[in-house]
Amino acid sequence: VPDAAPVAVAQRPSVGLVVACLRAGAVDFVDLGSESYETTAEALTYAARKRAKYGAQKRALKQLRAMVEEMLKDLVRTERRSIDLEKQLAQKNPRTAGLAFDVDAERDPVVMVVEDDRDMANFLCDKLEETDITTFAFVTGEEAVAHADLMSTRGQALDLVLIDIGLPGIDGLEVIRRLRKDRPGLAAFLITGYADPNLTARAADLGVVGFVLKPFDDSTTLIERVRSEATLAMGRTRDHGYLQRIKARHDRVLTQYRLLLADLEK
Repeated sequence: VPDAAPVAVAQRPSVGLVVACLRAGAVDFVDLGSESYETTAEALTYAARKRAKYGAQKRALKQLRAMVEEMLKDLVRTERRSIDLEKQLAQKNPRTAGLAFDVDAERDPVVMVVEDDRDMANFLCDKLEETDITTFAFVTGEEAVAHADLMSTRGQALDLVLIDIGLPGIDGLEVIRRLRKDRPGLAAFLITGYADPNLTARAADLGVVGFVLKPFDDSTTLIERVRSEATLAMGRTRDHGYLQRIKARHDRVLTQYRLLLADLEK
């Protein structure tokens, strides 16, 4: 009986028994050895009223939750229609046609290559683009971070960074940290010219998805690995962007719901 409001009854109970009953959920306690019939009746009446009030609150809370669930479903449907409309407008308007929305289900994965060897950077980009990956290449970390900031302001997607650790200026690990300020879940695949256990441990602390030594023994396998990780990361990027858009549009509604819920649960 989940809605019950129990009244504990005992003959001259100890203090410990009274406390234990109240902690177990009793709404009142009647000592048959010292209290009158009238007191017992009042306690039972109080319990009945409390049960009725609790039942009404529970029913109201259930109705509110059902309303909010339906509202959230409507929000999702509205957001999907909004995304479809944005895509249609982008196709019709040449000035916005180049924008790659992070929630676009039809876009290709986007990879940023940061490698101080220009020839190597171009080689990696060419190979990745052959597998339908959109790429951007930079030879310094500063350039990569600046361009990523610009992409963020434009609403453009970035799924994975393929980066050399030993860059001039800020190193690859610091570049990853800076890129993740706007993209906390950004996937990172590291390139290095030497094996260093300490470096490997630092990279593991950052949660990188891959690590490769150069010169590459098998560039085909490397490209396949990067493409696979970028595709997985694209799904995470899309989900994150989708949730952020819904949150930005409907945060006020959700705040009001939490306040109502808190009032009902008091």
